[in-house]
Amino acid sequence: MQRIYRTTVDTKIQNGYNFEFGKYLSDGFNLFGKEFGQFILFAFVSCIIMVFSVITIIGPTVVFICTLNGFAEAAGKIEQGQKVEFNDFFRGYDKFGSKIVLALIYFGFTLLLYVPLIVSLVSMGYFSGNLDENAAAPLTIGFMLFSYAIFYGGILILHSALLFSSYLIHFGDYSAGEAVSKSFQLYRKNFIITTIFVLVLLILAYIGLGFCLIGFFASFPIMGLGFYSLVKETLISGEYSEIEEIGSTSF
Repeated sequence: MQRIYRTTVDTKIQNGYNFEFGKYLSDGFNLFGKEFGQFILFAFVSCIIMVFSVITIIGPTVVFICTLNGFAEAAGKIEQGQKVEFNDFFRGYDKFGSKIVLALIYFGFTLLLYVPLIVSLVSMGYFSGNLDENAAAPLTIGFMLFSYAIFYGGILILHSALLFSSYLIHFGDYSAGEAVSKSFQLYRKNFIITTIFVLVLLILAYIGLGFCLIGFFASFPIMGLGFYSLVKETLISGEYSEIEEIGSTSF
């Protein structure tokens, strides 16, 4: 059974880890190719669930988190040479309570990112109203570009910094708060390359969405499998550790 042990996480935080950008991308495509039909189907089902979960505000985030973990569960079985069943994907909903808390943390950080955006837009309206038309137009455009760059840059950093968190919950014994803290610490070890990696995979996912909706059902799993490859190579152990299992019961 795949597990993330606390000693492994702490060692990586202390000593750092190698980042194999190309390998993670290659693994994502290779894993997808081995069960592409089921990955596409689960992505489709997850998108339907996301649509209906919008009424809960954090619902889409919860579904997104669980879907990524579902991709990881299926990928683990593929790597072990086992047959993937569609129910395996829904194991991503294990530890559902902790993942709801994680989604709330995501939501809280996202709200904070709206503060500078709102301040910037309000300031834009104030200053543009006190300038002539020739000066107001470029100022308005500049403020808008600056505001959205700050906001979406913050969103990118947030997703990058919390990349490990859902996997620490799913494959480890971490609470949501602990997972967020450890994920930030892991992110700091390779923050530039991790941010670029997340950006590339997000762009890949949106390219699939831009061409056609069906393309997104393929690019979404590839993105999730790339994330899984990073986490697997960095943190996940496929070996059972009796000492770790005994120790984890004390947390």
